[in-house]
Amino acid sequence: MIDFSELILTNTGAIYHLNLTPDMIANKIILVGDPDRVTKIGKRMSIVHHEVQHREFHTLTGILNGEPVSVISTGIGTDNIDIVLTELDALVNIDFNTRTLKPHHTRLKILRLGTCGGVQADIPTGSLVYSKFSIGSDGLMGFYHYPKPHVLENLVNSFTDFTQTQGISPLPFIPYASSSPENWLTILYEKYPHIHTGITFTGNGFYGPQGRSLGRIELKLNDLEKKLEQFTFQHDRILNIEMETSGILGMANALGHEAGSLSVILANRSQKTFHSDVEEAVEKLIDTGIELFHQL
Repeated sequence: MIDFSELILTNTGAIYHLNLTPDMIANKIILVGDPDRVTKIGKRMSIVHHEVQHREFHTLTGILNGEPVSVISTGIGTDNIDIVLTELDALVNIDFNTRTLKPHHTRLKILRLGTCGGVQADIPTGSLVYSKFSIGSDGLMGFYHYPKPHVLENLVNSFTDFTQTQGISPLPFIPYASSSPENWLTILYEKYPHIHTGITFTGNGFYGPQGRSLGRIELKLNDLEKKLEQFTFQHDRILNIEMETSGILGMANALGHEAGSLSVILANRSQKTFHSDVEEAVEKLIDTGIELFHQL
């Protein structure tokens, strides 16, 4: 039996942070950072069965493109991703009455729709980026034992060697890698050739951890985005920087779920530009993401 201090349930039988009961979520889940973005996607639902808001976690479950889908806001950062992915898994794979693991594993499909900063000069703001791989600097997956395919170990080793040649070693973090399901990538290549695919770098903050400085604190990693621009692994470049993808892909893989991450570039870090119409870019992200998710 899982202890009461570890699996925390409310008086109504809901999981503690998300405030959801097992009947309130679908097996296909869209994750967004901004709680208001949940409402945007909810307007595209034909029916809404459940709506729950607790702290930064806003959940809508209903019918989207003719199938049950849940949309959940995570807030910012992989610390929240640890909470969201763990509690979503608990909702489908733990019996809350007996506080034991269910005998049969339920696999969730999870797609992140987020915003990001672009690294490459040739990929303008407003472009969509899908994360084939991610490199995490946030430290989350270092707290878990989980199987790591050789390709991910090779990616981490390659990145570590690269940082030494760029003079940014020792790193102020221990990198780890995670990846998207290969069958998702097959669909993406066939039907969405305009979406850029590559490596995402996940930072554990928005300013210093992404190489941004407002001049008040000296950075250890100056011009981080310019250095990341030069890294390649198996012909894939680092295309974007954000704050959640490595945790989503890593936790999903460790827990036996499928997850991907689709982002729209709002800032081009190389060109020092910012998108002129954020609303239009986010709407494009949502519409494309919903269409893609329906085929997975």
